[in-house]
Amino acid sequence: MKIGFAGRFEFVASGGARGEVKLAEMNNNITNAGLDRIGVGSIADWCRVGSGNRPANDGDTVLVTQTAETNSTLTWTTFYEPGPPPRSAVRRTYRFAKGVAAGTHSEVGIGWKETIAGQTVNGLWSRALIKDENGDPLSITVLSDEVLDVIYTLYMYLDLTDDVKQFVYKGVNRKATTRFGDVRQHGFMYSIMTMGLPTGTSSGWSQCWFGGATSVLGDVYTPPTMRPGGNNTTVYGKSMAIYVNGSRERECTWTIPDTSYTSDSKIGVIVVTPHHSQGNYGGTLDVKTQFEPPLEKDYTEEFTYTGKISWGRYTPPAGP
Repeated sequence: MKIGFAGRFEFVASGGARGEVKLAEMNNNITNAGLDRIGVGSIADWCRVGSGNRPANDGDTVLVTQTAETNSTLTWTTFYEPGPPPRSAVRRTYRFAKGVAAGTHSEVGIGWKETIAGQTVNGLWSRALIKDENGDPLSITVLSDEVLDVIYTLYMYLDLTDDVKQFVYKGVNRKATTRFGDVRQHGFMYSIMTMGLPTGTSSGWSQCWFGGATSVLGDVYTPPTMRPGGNNTTVYGKSMAIYVNGSRERECTWTIPDTSYTSDSKIGVIVVTPHHSQGNYGGTLDVKTQFEPPLEKDYTEEFTYTGKISWGRYTPPAGP
């Protein structure tokens, strides 16, 4: 299942004699290092501004000339937009305290810090030249009596086409139709930014539930109907393959034990959550699969389900 990411920056200065001033707004460039980082951890703990003027490119790892940074967050919000194209988003406002970002800036980035061999290393999820409404490079000025808010919105676009595969189970040819489920959820976007993708290996997060032969898959906007239902409250063990740098994908496996089964001993539909919400931000990233004909599974059998999530930069579809 495929995910595309895009982002946008906005700059607002306030608190000084000028009052509140919107300084700029523009799209960003997500880096190669950022696309690798999201497979293993947080991507956006820090916001950085600088005075460099080299155009952004996929291989950026640092700002050209960093002038200030902050990890202070003023607000968080998550939301869903129906589009087209539909997308979920998280919006984070980073605040540079009064005087911290005083001066002139022409580049911006968000990223993380980590310690490698005893040294602190800065990473960049995204970098952009600050630009005007025409897309031309722009330098913004923050005065010494002003705070600077940098508002970053991370958008996630899901591939809503079905993934259909043929396979053999217990000697019978089957078809598996997999799609994202209930895509209007958005609370999990918070933890994508703070934890990476996918997550959820501890009790309470990594869910898997299933229904019997007459279950209905439902479209991408609705949860499936489980008939008859299986055990939909137990959190089953999920294992995640080690992320391979440059792959932009990660494999997850869920295990349903022999003690869990439906009343008709069939699996018609299964739902897994490769990514979970965190804190007060509800919602999960759901993936659901329908098996035709249904799979046989009784109280003597363990069942494993393996899926793969892949991601990259969002590319808008070509026009007519």
